[in-house]
Amino acid sequence: GKHFCSGGDLKDMTDAIEPTVPGEPDALYEVNRRFGDLLTAVNNAPQAVISVVQGAARGGGFGLVCAADIVIAQRDSTYAMPETGFGLPGAQIIPFVTKRLGSHYARRLVVTGDVVTGNEMHRAGLISHLCNNQDHAETTLHAVLDQIRGRSPTAIAQSKALIAKVSSTPLSLLLDEGGQ
Repeated sequence: GKHFCSGGDLKDMTDAIEPTVPGEPDALYEVNRRFGDLLTAVNNAPQAVISVVQGAARGGGFGLVCAADIVIAQRDSTYAMPETGFGLPGAQIIPFVTKRLGSHYARRLVVTGDVVTGNEMHRAGLISHLCNNQDHAETTLHAVLDQIRGRSPTAIAQSKALIAKVSSTPLSLLLDEGGQ
């Protein structure tokens, strides 16, 4: 299609979910939490994860982009977190957007609902390869895949696991683990 992911239909989602009944599961919570589990699986995948973005990446789609290792995107792609405009927090994507872009950037997107361009996301560090059109993005994808094929899958998985621990593990323990 023309868009990476325009996000879920938040208005329909909030309108369709019945108010919670005491003692029964909250359907909106269950749907959101399952999506959070999906983002976590993508983020923690031992394989290289590449997002190729054209058009809009909204809400959950933006979260998926932030969970990728490499982002190849068209210059005219756009990104936003529209959830607060529907009275919902972007709860499941906020950790991924914040880790990738930093808290100030995430706060700006949450409180304003700004739609930002591929150019801005490239400057912010989200997009690693900024492309002029779909053909350029496809050529870039094949070049990146060729680079990845020249690497050890085991070493990639081990390296990604170490990177994930950097902010939560003392340096001496990381160095011990990396030396094994």
